[in-house]
Amino acid sequence: MGPDVVEQWAEQPDISARSVIVTIIGDTLVPVGASMWMNQMLQLTSVFGFSDRLVRTSMTRLVNDEWLRNERVGRQSKYHLTELARRESTQAAERIYGVDTPDWSGEWTLVFLPGSPTGSLDRGVSDALRWHGFVRIGRDALASQLVKPEVAKELMALHAPQLSPAIATATFDELERLTADGFFVNAVDSNDQADAYALFVDRYCPLATKVGTKTDGRTAFGLRTMLVHDLRRIRLRWPDPPPATRPPNWSGGEAAAIAAELYPRLVIASANWLSDVFDDNYPAQHPGRFGLT
Repeated sequence: MGPDVVEQWAEQPDISARSVIVTIIGDTLVPVGASMWMNQMLQLTSVFGFSDRLVRTSMTRLVNDEWLRNERVGRQSKYHLTELARRESTQAAERIYGVDTPDWSGEWTLVFLPGSPTGSLDRGVSDALRWHGFVRIGRDALASQLVKPEVAKELMALHAPQLSPAIATATFDELERLTADGFFVNAVDSNDQADAYALFVDRYCPLATKVGTKTDGRTAFGLRTMLVHDLRRIRLRWPDPPPATRPPNWSGGEAAAIAAELYPRLVIASANWLSDVFDDNYPAQHPGRFGLT
């Protein structure tokens, strides 16, 4: 399994340097701290074939998005995670690395945003809520099966403290009929999610027999980031549906099992190489991820 696989993956038109950097921050940096030097990020992103210029531009955009704070130390640049980035990374990790879907009572959390003539007022807030597992069910209304009202309030306070949304809960009559008719599948785009999970399985299942703890460290880091990035894009775009509302072709369970099998090997294989990058003893395991203890 060579580095070409990683660079070919990064050349896909829907893979951006900025998004990969966000994955690296959450998956690789957060377990060991909240800051890193630019030259360390350049070493990490070189695995994917990104140019230094592209990486620097992407880091500047993350500073503008208030995800990072830049500090000049002599001729070097050091980047620190902001409070927003730490909270976003923590909340995202619960969905990316989780292995179990909580039981569902049939209750939804609803968020009604203040309307605006152009719709521009709530666009950023709507995107943020969708990233955390909400789906849009109307121009000014979003719903989630798994996000609790108190968490929805925290998200609104973080992303739009100037707004005063209405937050409510709702249950549906005739739940079995609605499920049988595909109402919930349509509401959360579960068919698209199932297709995305199936592609994930097709890509990473063959690696299960080829990747081990002795894989080259640089390549292992690239594969580790690939795996988490692809899973992150699925789980943050669509909330995993509770068992009662899953379509028959849903491959999420198999995808989770593959990730749980591959990820620990890749973490072990990449640890020494990452130790060199960070000039520190990088951990060879991350408890709590994919059910690891």
